[in-house]
Amino acid sequence: MITLRRAVDRVTVQRHKQVVRISFPTPPAVVGASTQPPGYGCLLALDEHHLPPGCGVSRHAADEAEILTWMIAGTLAQEDASGRSGVVDVGEWQLMRMARGLHHQERNASQTSWAHFIRLSLRPPAARAPFSASQVRVSLADRRRGWYLIASSDGRRGSLLLGQDVSVSAVALGTGQHVLHALDAGRAAWVHIVRGSAEVDDLLIGSGDVLGVSDVPAVSMLAREDTEVLLVDLPAPVEAALGATG
Repeated sequence: MITLRRAVDRVTVQRHKQVVRISFPTPPAVVGASTQPPGYGCLLALDEHHLPPGCGVSRHAADEAEILTWMIAGTLAQEDASGRSGVVDVGEWQLMRMARGLHHQERNASQTSWAHFIRLSLRPPAARAPFSASQVRVSLADRRRGWYLIASSDGRRGSLLLGQDVSVSAVALGTGQHVLHALDAGRAAWVHIVRGSAEVDDLLIGSGDVLGVSDVPAVSMLAREDTEVLLVDLPAPVEAALGATG
């Protein structure tokens, strides 16, 4: 089964000069409707952020979450209420475990260029964990060799260690290049086209398109041009948050 949302159908919002393209918008409250939160299984959010030069934003963690950030362009400077600070540079991935109630500030470290990053949020594991942050740099050359494991539940191959039964991988494909991602029984994949276009199981998708794939043994992908893809392998959701096609 395929759950598809085109780039033009994703919600774009502006928050204090920051432009955010949201994959799972919160639906309006309806009396008597299901209270299932937006998302795809334990994947709560996967959004694209564009932050103008020098712009800063404040965040308050209403709930615990594991947050993975991929800096595509620019540098993000961060600081929280406890005095912890750091930066995430272009090409780096940061995993942060956010505790409930934590106040966190971040800003574009450049005064001349926009920052661009992708951020995904995972439902926290059952066991409560203290705040932590870790980072890894993954080059374009690494992603061109095939699926590169960014984060996983067991930290294999030097990946960032997640508390959920999830793995996150990225790949950079050349025109005509084909890759497969195998799915074990009971697993699903959430695919995000960062740039370019590709055929995924005979469905043509382009930059900014996102889709969930379940009930298949593998995700097959053929690049129509130079293409970068982010893939989240996770337990298959009981029911998709979006309408399904296929």
